[in-house]
Amino acid sequence: MGALYGESSASRLSTWSRDNVYTQFGDLLINTINTNGVWTSGGLSSGRGDVRTQGQWLIGAKSDRAPGIGDVFLLDPSNGGWPPEVDIAEGSAGQPRMMSVLHYDANNKQVITYLTVDISQWHTHGES
Repeated sequence: MGALYGESSASRLSTWSRDNVYTQFGDLLINTINTNGVWTSGGLSSGRGDVRTQGQWLIGAKSDRAPGIGDVFLLDPSNGGWPPEVDIAEGSAGQPRMMSVLHYDANNKQVITYLTVDISQWHTHGES
């Protein structure tokens, strides 16, 4: 499968590449790499193949502590519109705090819960 590249919608300082997403020893790995001052990351989505209106989503994950790098596990509308957006867990990999955020309303109203976790250890993040 050939490489797929694109710009981040969250930051103009980074791009993403399919080459940064792979499996090793049964784990899914998503790397973020700085090459000559350009950040490249990766991600994955089930949006094209699996659209759900209800259920439970569980993500088991851990991250390296890396100041400046962030993680987010989120649910978006299948039609590509916004809002709503449910950020199951979002944070900076250099910090011990993550947020769970519900974005709603055209004015981006939010409900935020802060979580203290050691992201270098496995955690199960979920939403139902």
